[in-house]
Amino acid sequence: MYREDKTATGVSLKRISNPVPIDCNLRSQFGGVPYFEKGEQWPVAKNKIPLDFVFQVFNGNGVHLPECVKLVQFYYGFGDAFSEMGYDDDERWLVKVYEHLNKDDVITKKNPNEELNVHYCEVEYYDVESVSDDDKEGESSYPIHTQLGGYAQWIWSNCEPDDDDSFLLFQLDSEDEAGLMWYDSGMVYVHYNLNTKKSELIMQYY
Repeated sequence: MYREDKTATGVSLKRISNPVPIDCNLRSQFGGVPYFEKGEQWPVAKNKIPLDFVFQVFNGNGVHLPECVKLVQFYYGFGDAFSEMGYDDDERWLVKVYEHLNKDDVITKKNPNEELNVHYCEVEYYDVESVSDDDKEGESSYPIHTQLGGYAQWIWSNCEPDDDDSFLLFQLDSEDEAGLMWYDSGMVYVHYNLNTKKSELIMQYY
């Protein structure tokens, strides 16, 4: 598995005030306007309420993800419309993985939610050491942060999927710059299987 190089991609955020770049849908970003191609619809939950766009990451420029993954997007349902209806965490999210991009068919989709729950942020990447729980020598040496690829840095117990073909697509920290807080300073972990095209989300928090 590609994780064996023990290098992952750390992600740092920089909040940007208006104006948001016109071409932000073609950039890696938190908040803003996501990448869409003709024929795609804005994601909604089972209650038909639109999900919030959280972030997107284009592969390349040092990102440690499989080459066939061209773009990753994450959507989540925030707000009272979800909590009041008793939605579980696994019913209010969507991960979109593009293995092919056709930028000639790019269209602009306006966010249907009146309240934007994620602040627009630019992202910067840096390499981080990525070690499995079995190989760790000390917890203090491995700070938890937003990360692409590699091995998950679990807040609590190791919850690696039993599926050997799945890999860590990303782990998403509670990010102040973007206005994200997963319960009590928690973390979202998403694993992905390239064969089945299925994602698995796990949330851990203090």
